[in-house]
Amino acid sequence: MSEPGPLCLARQLAPHLAGLHWGVGGSTLLHHLGLEDAPRDLDIVTTEVDFAQVIGRLGHIAPWLGAATRPDHSDYASACFARFASPGGVDGPASAAVDVMAGIAVRRGDQVLRFAFRPETLRWEDGLPWMDARDWLLLYDWFGRPEREAALRRYLAA
Repeated sequence: MSEPGPLCLARQLAPHLAGLHWGVGGSTLLHHLGLEDAPRDLDIVTTEVDFAQVIGRLGHIAPWLGAATRPDHSDYASACFARFASPGGVDGPASAAVDVMAGIAVRRGDQVLRFAFRPETLRWEDGLPWMDARDWLLLYDWFGRPEREAALRRYLAA
């Protein structure tokens, strides 16, 4: 069975992001944890310091990654966000959208909730830096994704 496009793309990009702080989250993380069959995109979280370098390296090694429209959501308050459309993988036919984020923040009423990306919590497995499932539980709560939040709660309770 072949790997889903976002996972294949993450593996292809990983060597080119060496030396930077970044982690894989979102639906690709859920796939890695066995909670989702078909991730729809590749979510890369990085530091605000490394954000420009991550974007620059992606553009240099994969010029077919084209900037796409940022999601329009009144509650999103992240410092840095870039979305790319991916018609194919670096070395093959994998297809995926790539979201790169840093300084993740969400508006909740009068306050802004800020997520602290901590590279020291990453788990390196199969050549990729995986974000902590508890971090994505929090983010899915903030972004109003109850189904994914419930799946992560069950996973973490097991």
